[in-house]
Amino acid sequence: EEGEGVGGDGEGIVNWSGTHACTPVKLHEPETLEELEALVKKCHEQGRKLRPVGNALSPNGIALSDHEMVSLAMMDKVLAVNKRKRQVTVQPGCSVGRLCGELRKRGLVLENLASIAEQQVGGFLQIGAHGTGAAIPPVEMQVVEMKVMTPGEGLVTVRRDEDPETFRMLQCGLGMFGVVCEATIQCVRAHKLLEHTFTLSKDQIQKQHADLIKKHKHVRYHWIPYTDDVVVTTCDDYTLWNRL
Repeated sequence: EEGEGVGGDGEGIVNWSGTHACTPVKLHEPETLEELEALVKKCHEQGRKLRPVGNALSPNGIALSDHEMVSLAMMDKVLAVNKRKRQVTVQPGCSVGRLCGELRKRGLVLENLASIAEQQVGGFLQIGAHGTGAAIPPVEMQVVEMKVMTPGEGLVTVRRDEDPETFRMLQCGLGMFGVVCEATIQCVRAHKLLEHTFTLSKDQIQKQHADLIKKHKHVRYHWIPYTDDVVVTTCDDYTLWNRL
């Protein structure tokens, strides 16, 4: 049956940064694929709007809606890890931090991360999240296969190498085409990074930016308001740095 709704009925939801809020009619938390399928199907048949939400960490409020919302927090399993292919299959409610912990036990790691680990994997993959590094793509580019619960077609499985056009449309779908209920992600071997932190002026950043992103694997800037100082953090492979 359709998963029971929790929250809603005038109960407000605010994103982490406090910049957006909503009062959904109902917040659903399905625990199984069957419950999610029943929910999406019923909403589609009855013309009810349904918006997927993760941990509401995005400052732009992309997941918030005053209609119905669905959280995949109860669907949070790491389903399989293929060490030979260096791939992991995971449900969308799993946190990025927990996923990284499971991968670390197997000598693997995600190629790129955003600045926090509390995100749920579904939102992490669907909203164009990214880390740093000019040569490292956004996180949705790590996905090789997805299962999406769609309104009109039910459960759809898309693979990057079999239907690239549909896959590209869904891989950063912003929750507009359906609810991601499973993803297989390409990982890389676990490795150590050496971090350096220093300050530069804004003028120095403008002059050195191209060289910094070319020289370092990861580069991050934090400008300190009302000052001319920018905190620069670079990260590079520890083993490569030791050879220099």
